[in-house]
Amino acid sequence: MKTLSKRAATQYGIAVRGGTLRGVAALGKGLEHEAVLIWLMDEYNYRVLQIDIETGVCDCIPVPFENPNAVYASLRSRGGRCYSIFGNHFAEYDPLQKRFTFVERVPSLASMAMEEDDKGRIWSVTYPDSALYAFDPATGVFTSYGVLKEENWQQYPRSLVAAPDGWLYAGLGMTAGNILAFHSGTHEVRHLFAEDERPRPAMLSVCKGSDGNIYGVHEKTKSFYKLSGGVKTPCPEPDAELFYHDYSGDQNVIIRDFPSGRTLSSIDLDHGVLEILEKDGKTKRSVSFSFENHGAPLMALDVNSDGLVAGGGFFPFHFGTLDPATGRQTDELANIQCNTILAYGKYFYIGGYGGGQFLRYDPSLPWTLETPMKLTEPDLTGNPLFYGKANPLINRPHALVITPDGKTLIMGGTPEYGMTGGSLALLDTGSGTFCTIPHTELAENEAPFSLAALSDALLLAGTTISPGTGGEQKAKNASLLLVDLNTRKTVWSSKALGDMGCIVSLMAIPGGAVGIAADFDNKFRFFRFELEERRITPGVYLNGYGELPLTQGPRLLHRDGENIWLLFKSGAGKIDPADGTVTEFVSVTPAIQATGAIRNGVLYYAGGNRWCSVPLTPEKE
Repeated sequence: MKTLSKRAATQYGIAVRGGTLRGVAALGKGLEHEAVLIWLMDEYNYRVLQIDIETGVCDCIPVPFENPNAVYASLRSRGGRCYSIFGNHFAEYDPLQKRFTFVERVPSLASMAMEEDDKGRIWSVTYPDSALYAFDPATGVFTSYGVLKEENWQQYPRSLVAAPDGWLYAGLGMTAGNILAFHSGTHEVRHLFAEDERPRPAMLSVCKGSDGNIYGVHEKTKSFYKLSGGVKTPCPEPDAELFYHDYSGDQNVIIRDFPSGRTLSSIDLDHGVLEILEKDGKTKRSVSFSFENHGAPLMALDVNSDGLVAGGGFFPFHFGTLDPATGRQTDELANIQCNTILAYGKYFYIGGYGGGQFLRYDPSLPWTLETPMKLTEPDLTGNPLFYGKANPLINRPHALVITPDGKTLIMGGTPEYGMTGGSLALLDTGSGTFCTIPHTELAENEAPFSLAALSDALLLAGTTISPGTGGEQKAKNASLLLVDLNTRKTVWSSKALGDMGCIVSLMAIPGGAVGIAADFDNKFRFFRFELEERRITPGVYLNGYGELPLTQGPRLLHRDGENIWLLFKSGAGKIDPADGTVTEFVSVTPAIQATGAIRNGVLYYAGGNRWCSVPLTPEKE
């Protein structure tokens, strides 16, 4: 291997503006001035933002642990402190001291629901394991009560209610709904639905009623249950008003009431404006604030035939472009997560989460879709064009590819929450219509994750054994498939790669394709597929170059002229398509955060949340 000198990328600034509210709480107890606390997500939840509503002064307080990931549920206690579990840590934030006052590492990734009981204890039930934790602010004691229900799928306990008699109830989904009951005194655990009566796939919720009762709810079937004494009793739909969140909830929760009686009416993070409704319920006051916004990370990007780079940010969902020649940038609200982006000619095709949306953007025309995007009915007159969505068969797209003649765009991805087995969607770019091929016609209980169009009529697909979000994994090994696009049938399949959970990237080359597969030990292997012989030739493992920049829609293999490049977080390696050995390596700074694109010897990529470019040709001595 020849290692080229390290190269610092040209940086063009933040790709798409960021700042997402992952929970908001009005504060005031003990404070000189009332304030707003935001669990701030720009890049990730590295900071919280506390805003004085009298002066607009902002304090950004860093999270005191590494890899904080994302907040999904947070809580403001009656004592005025704020809580969450995220990035495998329980955290208590004190707005009086403007610092985190208690942090405890936990095996669970994130809280899905939180609740304060009558004794002031903070309860949390978590993703992906339905573990239960409690923190007593009075004593500073943190307690883990373990996993409430063992499952072989990622669990989403989205709601939690504490009853005065000591019982707690958690509503669970997605593969199969349930209500979990736990007694805080005896530590008894009950699963209120037997296995044969659990709705699948489903989310069951628990909530409080204005009549003082606690209810379990299955929204899709309009089934209701009264919860009392650790027991569920079927009941008619209550006449009482149901409260699904108190001072807790999901990542969108906004706790609006201040101790003074004022209300947080609205918050605009992009423009830095709070709106406060005064105690009279009529007068509104605007408060301007400003903080250093770090921008949103990118999920996917590509470069078109005009050299324009386009990418999609997540949290918030924006779509941005960069003209490297002039430095000109655009930034539009997308309201979908652009999971995978494919340039073809001047156009950018987009596969969107959630819903498996098909879109085509023409950068030579103004962005016309409404804000938020009107993505309910197909619209072939706007820009982007909206062809429709493949949900529920594809909810989270992982790959987009177009046939050499440009007539068929193919999307592959995983299905709706709680389901197993993804699909392919084939779009006729002329008529704008598309059809879907379910996993039962491809590889049962698997989902297409990487694609390569070998011809106008033959598609190579690599699968993942991962189910839809919150679904149950059923397959053991990923498959390589040949699909006839005319008959829409699988004509050949193989699991010759063995103990591999996902084929993460494919690229068509003369005579077949090359690809990268990932196994369960987080190792990555190159392989070659010979079309004529229908043979897979495994090559070298490539972990010596560090991690791959995996996103939800990764494109790791890139062809630039006669050269084939493989992207790592640390740089780009030119590979020999015969066996996958790396013949040259370009180390780049900053690191590659999201899948890049290569055109005319230049790599364009997301370095964190910034547009970056670096030449891959050798520098002159």
